Order: sequence, then C-alpha cells, then structure tokens
Amino acid sequence: MSRNANQTDSTNDIVYDSLILCRPEVDVQAGDMLTVTLENGWIREFTAGEPFPYSSHLEIPVTRKEKA
Repeated sequence: MSRNANQTDSTNDIVYDSLILCRPEVDVQAGDMLTVTLENGWIREFTAGEPFPYSSHLEIPVTRKEKA
C-alpha cells in the first residue's frame, strides 16, 4: 500500500524507501543526507539508514521525502 494514497492537499508528499549499494570504503552513517545523481541526470536526496557492511560492498537503506 502506498504511504501517500490518502492525501488531499494540492501538493503530495513523495515518500519511499530504497536501497543504495556502494563500495565498502565509503563512509556513510545513519542519518546522513545523500545526494544522488541518476543516469538520466535527475538529482534526488535521501536520508541514510544504518549501513549493512559486506566485504564487497555496503547496503544502505535510504528514505526519500519531498513535496511533489
């Protein structure tokens, strides 16, 4: 179920969770703000959750919150 299905304002909140994978030497802490440039040039901002380290990479749960 979408978190913003019941909104009635003229602008809607964009809220979703995703996962970012990166090299294990990248220093990311829970609560960090991450700015990501996608392949198509769009820029998105996310809040990092607690990273989960693997020997080959980090998995970082992230949340995006914006107004549409």
